[in-house]
Amino acid sequence: MLLIENEDRIYVGVGSDHTDRKLEEWDIPRAKQICPNVIGATVWDLEDVAGHWDELDLRCRQVVDGREILYQEGKLARLMAPRELMAFVRTQIGGPLDGSIIFSGTMSALPGGFVYGDRLYAELEDSKLNRRLALEYDIHSLDEFT
Repeated sequence: MLLIENEDRIYVGVGSDHTDRKLEEWDIPRAKQICPNVIGATVWDLEDVAGHWDELDLRCRQVVDGREILYQEGKLARLMAPRELMAFVRTQIGGPLDGSIIFSGTMSALPGGFVYGDRLYAELEDSKLNRRLALEYDIHSLDEFT
């Protein structure tokens, strides 16, 4: 995800805009609103990783029935580049991006489809600078939507 203070101060973070997949069948905006967005506690300056953006590794694991599984994994080259993403969002909102947070998209699920877990771990790894961003949170299903 990108956290945009202004055009000169852009940060990279790891975040999740989790959604309720069952509710999404009926109402996409409510499916997004019912689940809080989660943002990791640490960010990087975009300029520090811009030159090797495509080589950053994004990984997501879930705990399903007490067992941890790798859910998503891939290089950021599979996602839209930061400046390209910002240009696209700018055309959609018709104004400056100052103070915006942009979730950059996601990668295909590895197990072959959506998995409903109890806990989620996500990380962005920069092997060139030997560091990583991470977040984790519990997932609580609402009976009326499962």
